[in-house]
Amino acid sequence: MTARGSRLAAVLFADVVGYSDLSSTDEASALRLIREFQEACEAEVSRYGGRVVKFLGDGAMAEFGSGRAAVAAAGALHEAFDHPLHVGIHVGDVESSDG
Repeated sequence: MTARGSRLAAVLFADVVGYSDLSSTDEASALRLIREFQEACEAEVSRYGGRVVKFLGDGAMAEFGSGRAAVAAAGALHEAFDHPLHVGIHVGDVESSDG
C-alpha cells in the first residue's frame, strides 16, 4: 500500500453513557471514569488485534481487521468496564494517509 490508500476495516466507536451529566455534578469522578474507560479500551482493543485510533472526550474510535474481532472486543469492553457504554461498529472502506 502507498502512503495513501483505501482498505476494508471494522471501526468501533464507543462512548460512556451519562458522562456529561456526571461531569457537571462530580468532575473528579468523571475524570476517573474516563481514565478507566481509556485503560479498558486500550487493553481490550489490543487483546482482539485492533488499535485505538483516538480518544475524543468520553469516546473512543478503534480499528480492526475484521468485524468479528471488533464485535468480540466490544463484548469484552462491556464486561471489563463497570459502567454502561454506547458501542457501534461500522464495516467498510477506510481511507488512510501518513499519520
